[in-house]
Amino acid sequence: IIGLNTAFGSLKYNNFDERSFASSVSLLDYDAVVIDLGFLSQAYSIEKKFENKDLLTEYASHQIKEDFPVIKDQLVELLKQGRTVFLLMGKNEDCFIYTGERQYSGTGKNARQTNIVQPFDMYSFLPIKIHAVHVYGSEFDICCKSPYREFLKQTIANSQYASYFSIKDQHTSLAKIAGTDKMVSAVIPYEQGKIVCLPQPYYKEDYTKVEYWKTNGKLYLDQLFELCQK
Repeated sequence: IIGLNTAFGSLKYNNFDERSFASSVSLLDYDAVVIDLGFLSQAYSIEKKFENKDLLTEYASHQIKEDFPVIKDQLVELLKQGRTVFLLMGKNEDCFIYTGERQYSGTGKNARQTNIVQPFDMYSFLPIKIHAVHVYGSEFDICCKSPYREFLKQTIANSQYASYFSIKDQHTSLAKIAGTDKMVSAVIPYEQGKIVCLPQPYYKEDYTKVEYWKTNGKLYLDQLFELCQK
């Protein structure tokens, strides 16, 4: 399994490789892909905040426009081969990128150049459409059967939701915010494979002691590998 934008690296877990989301690693070498959606834009160079969102540098703007179609194509190929894509549903807000277009106004000393920016959909590397509302919480109800029920039961104490979301594609809800119909986990069949949206695990910085992280982080990956095999 390969993890993109995950933070399990310090566990040195056997058969789990970890890379930056912006790396050019081939995903096709792996049986499954795990992508933590939390703050994906921060895998790229950020110039500043614009309208309260990240504005990528000009170089990063070109890079992300090149990266996303490549990642999407690889995910589709994996799914055609019957493999699994796991999405850890962290907070993944859209950002702004430079379009490369420039506008000019004024003449002489008063001449000004304006670099045009536009919003960029940080879910657009996926072959499905997800509409997410970003809120944090930890109380959710499991509403599915095993093997997903067993995975969620084993990991619920060490997970949080960072969004609730809706999906237009065919899907099965796995968990909802307690007492509501707001979905925080789901499985979506795609081609011969499936996309599994899961609550985000707590990482090392979320624990007061490293020992807790080692125990619970390993438990999460143990359960993830078991789920992948079912």
